[in-house]
Amino acid sequence: MPPRGKEHVHRRSLSQSAFIAPAVPPGTPVWIEDDEEVWKEAMVVSQDNTILTVDCEGEEQRVDLGFHELVLVNPKVVADLTSLYHIHEAGILCNLRARSDHQNAIKPYTFMGTALLAVNPLRRLQEPNMDEFVGVALDPEQPHPYALAELAYQQLAIEGPKGKSDQSIVINGESGAGKTETAKIVLNYLCARGGVGGGASAEGGQNHALTQALLDSSPILEALGNAKTVRNHNSSRFGKFIK
Repeated sequence: MPPRGKEHVHRRSLSQSAFIAPAVPPGTPVWIEDDEEVWKEAMVVSQDNTILTVDCEGEEQRVDLGFHELVLVNPKVVADLTSLYHIHEAGILCNLRARSDHQNAIKPYTFMGTALLAVNPLRRLQEPNMDEFVGVALDPEQPHPYALAELAYQQLAIEGPKGKSDQSIVINGESGAGKTETAKIVLNYLCARGGVGGGASAEGGQNHALTQALLDSSPILEALGNAKTVRNHNSSRFGKFIK
């Protein structure tokens, strides 16, 4: 069996002879895999068919396009991942990281179509004015739980061929991702939205009482059903289903 180094060179020579790689101009920003940061940005220096020489933080590295995909850097950060020019793992992860960067204005929410991705900012952020979302169509440039809650409310209220359409909002994520807090944000919006126009009538008073009961139940449930875990000091140890 040949030494590992010779085998590696042999594979590269096969790659160069078997493939004709697309031209990548010098100066093109690309992502390369990294053991610590998963992906690092680098700049193309030169190309020899499938072999790219890139500069990553002052250090030259070689990438073989015969065995690795060309992962280009997107030209800008976007609010909706479906509008990324290059959609790949590196582009999605780095877009989320850039939007949630604490050194800039923290934007923890990013749309992916009608799905909303949230990166826990691990701090309290001021919520936008609810009135900005009432009666407004889903805006891909304003990702927020309020926007999805408004979309669900509108779909629930619209009379279709088969009547009003039931809606569900599923909040999913790993421990400490912020599911409980996101659920509170959605619930606050829906309760406020449903109370619009309730007035002082008996029905309006009942709606207000139900709204307040739903909101007041959260700290009671958390006091009885939350526990400290390795990843979250206030982790919910139970599921929630609100109908």
